[in-house]
Amino acid sequence: MLRVMVVGDTGIGKSELLETLATAPEVTAAGGKSVVETASGFVKLAQLRVSTILEDALHVGEDRYNLTLLDAPGYSTYMDASHTMQPILAYHVAQFEATDSVFVKNMPVAQITRFLNAGTGAHTHTDVCLYGILHRVTPIDIEFLRRLAPHVNVVPVIVKSDSLRPDEVFALKLQILHVLRR
Repeated sequence: MLRVMVVGDTGIGKSELLETLATAPEVTAAGGKSVVETASGFVKLAQLRVSTILEDALHVGEDRYNLTLLDAPGYSTYMDASHTMQPILAYHVAQFEATDSVFVKNMPVAQITRFLNAGTGAHTHTDVCLYGILHRVTPIDIEFLRRLAPHVNVVPVIVKSDSLRPDEVFALKLQILHVLRR
């Protein structure tokens, strides 16, 4: 099972990106949307589970859905971006703590690997976080990227890049790389 979260500013197309992924031709089934509460209680994640597995290829007891898409609210939803940032970071920490709590100290590596790779949703931590950047990297983007990186694999994505000239896209990529190397 793959868990993908999309974060970034408000209004940059995060929800639209997830809807596009959920309706891709490779998707064979989609579950309904649900809401995932964060520890703060006031920041909620939209969750959509989809499958790329054909029904006749499922194994007995295997979860039908092999892809979970998580949509985080944009950080401009609140006047203070930390009201969105902190609950999302706490969510990632809580997922690792939940997974970590089932391990015993001397569990063999092979058993840990089977657990984490199980198609049954044995873990709930996010595998990859797509971070949407719109036209320029802001100080909030830098802070959020730095704070997310220790908890989840973060992939910066330049959204709405089709509205930029190729040289502007290149310059933005260089700026992102420069910021991430600091």
